[in-house]
Amino acid sequence: MNRMRKNIFIIFTIVLIIFCMIILSGYEKAWMAGALEPSCEIFDSEEEYLASCEEDFDFRADFSISQLKPKKENNSLKEYKFRRNRRFAVSDILALTGKAVKDFPLKPTKPDLKRSALPKKREPVKTLPAPKTISQTLAKKEIVLQTAFGNVIKKDEVNKLIVKGDLVGGQYYDNITIEIYDLNGVLINTIRPKTNSGYGPNIMLGDFAGNGLKQIFLGINSGGSGGFGYFYVFDAQNNEIKTLFDYQEFSQNNRYTGEYIDNYKVKVTKKGSKDSYIIDLSLRPKDYLDLIWKPDGKLIAPISVDISDVNTVFPYYNSATGVYELIVYQRVTGLFNADSLGYVITQQRLENGKFVTFYDGLMVFAQ
Repeated sequence: MNRMRKNIFIIFTIVLIIFCMIILSGYEKAWMAGALEPSCEIFDSEEEYLASCEEDFDFRADFSISQLKPKKENNSLKEYKFRRNRRFAVSDILALTGKAVKDFPLKPTKPDLKRSALPKKREPVKTLPAPKTISQTLAKKEIVLQTAFGNVIKKDEVNKLIVKGDLVGGQYYDNITIEIYDLNGVLINTIRPKTNSGYGPNIMLGDFAGNGLKQIFLGINSGGSGGFGYFYVFDAQNNEIKTLFDYQEFSQNNRYTGEYIDNYKVKVTKKGSKDSYIIDLSLRPKDYLDLIWKPDGKLIAPISVDISDVNTVFPYYNSATGVYELIVYQRVTGLFNADSLGYVITQQRLENGKFVTFYDGLMVFAQ
């Protein structure tokens, strides 16, 4: 047993010695090839190199002229490699090679580089320009988005209307305008809405006033999952631009409040009015009801309901009156944004140059 252990120990020792010899042999070859040498400094000219050689160089003790042979030659570009062990001055190197300073075998890396008598000073590192802002990076490009035709100024003249916008990115546009041209293609007026940025701007020409002229309905999507937008109706009669409908003014004049009340219901009330609507949520899932009401139907705590400003506006043709009218939606949400309870709906018609409400109500979703 002891003899076997002794044999195993001898074999292990021999293998270890062979392994160490292989590593040392590879290290020596790598060192001889220069792989373990420190990285070299690159100069633009011979003069710059010679000027930097005021300090001594450390070459190998067995330095010889044969070591000055080029490592690689490619057309006029020659690269020389030196080993560093013993200290030699530049004059010693030149004496060994038998060459004068002007014949020293170094060539500039740039063929067209002009030589100077004095060593070239190093230039400071150039700093990069400051990065551009997002607005500078996104180049705006004006694009024609839509073209429509209709008599918007006079009954007997057809006008061309062009919707334009500056493309900011994707499908988002800024500086949205509506240009009105006469029969000769001359620009005679431009409409600039107060809110002039968004997605998918689109116009529709329809007779809202019943006077034989076309008024201009403009819709711009705000983006996002809520389906909100910006909406206007413009009148250009006699080349005078008037805003007949403004979504912001409508929102200010049609405010609603909402709250959860006992017995699994929601109450929605219009501000400045006694009109109110009741939404019955008793058929909602039990886990939803338990968040708001106790088992006996009493509120756990007061919770408000949100009724948004204008969500979207649809123009439609009323065949009974022969004119176009508007239907406006305002969204009712409960505990969170995705908890849609319904919409407050308002229908308006144009009377005496002003849109007035002739019907409003509450639309609820099936449970």
